[in-house]
Amino acid sequence: MRRLLKDPFTHFLLLGAFIYWLYGSVTNHGVLSRQNEVYVSRAQVLNYMQYKAKLFDEERFSDYLSSLSDAQKKLLVDNFIEDEILYKEALRLGLDQGDFIIKQRLASKVRFLLEDSASQTQPRDNGLEAYFKENINRYVQPASITFTHIFFDKSIRGKDKASQDAINALHIMNEGKESQDRLGDRFPFLINYADRTQRYVADHFGESMSEKILSLTPNEKKWQGPFESNYGYHIILLYDIKSERVPSIDEIRPQLTSDFLQEKQDAALRDSIKEVKSRYHIRVDADI
Repeated sequence: MRRLLKDPFTHFLLLGAFIYWLYGSVTNHGVLSRQNEVYVSRAQVLNYMQYKAKLFDEERFSDYLSSLSDAQKKLLVDNFIEDEILYKEALRLGLDQGDFIIKQRLASKVRFLLEDSASQTQPRDNGLEAYFKENINRYVQPASITFTHIFFDKSIRGKDKASQDAINALHIMNEGKESQDRLGDRFPFLINYADRTQRYVADHFGESMSEKILSLTPNEKKWQGPFESNYGYHIILLYDIKSERVPSIDEIRPQLTSDFLQEKQDAALRDSIKEVKSRYHIRVDADI
């Protein structure tokens, strides 16, 4: 037995058996496996807090973390560790496989990482001007109308009486003998229309009446009409009509800048995804 223990070959076998046991312990039981290791750093906890709050302000959360008591910090760390362990356990059990929602979330995270942060820098004036000229139709401001009206409901008064009442009201209002609030019926929509487009007015009054209003000359001291809508008759006090126009760059600079940066970011993302796709061999079944 002593001779056997002194035999170098026996030592080699024993050492090999120990290494095999150690390897098995590491890979199967995770004694030294990173998969079963949970490392908690301040950066990880801050990231965890921000995602939980759905608010990303590292400085603010860093100050908040520093202000917590020891008991509050322990509870926060315990929650982080619990979530991290459950995440690792889900991966170990293969729960991430075939889950479409998880795939979507992971794809969204990669898409976020691929976005070109450089596209968020403020554009130069010449670049913004070129973008404006290329997309000028998107920023054309349509004609708008500002007016108030008094309504006479033909479903209540009858068509002929509603028309005659509107004519009488027109004379009364232009002579200044009555208040607007004391005449007319309740209209299904608005009484006052400020800077509304013809499309908006047509949706409320009908195409015919909206076109007639646009053909009028604004006069905030004289009521005009009557005009027939889908609901009855109206007299109009027309304050203003603004013609369709193209705004200056300075007028719409915030919106123009936002659109410009978003388009650049979208283009950068498409290019990044295209580059990532080029690394993969893609095969699509013919029967799809």
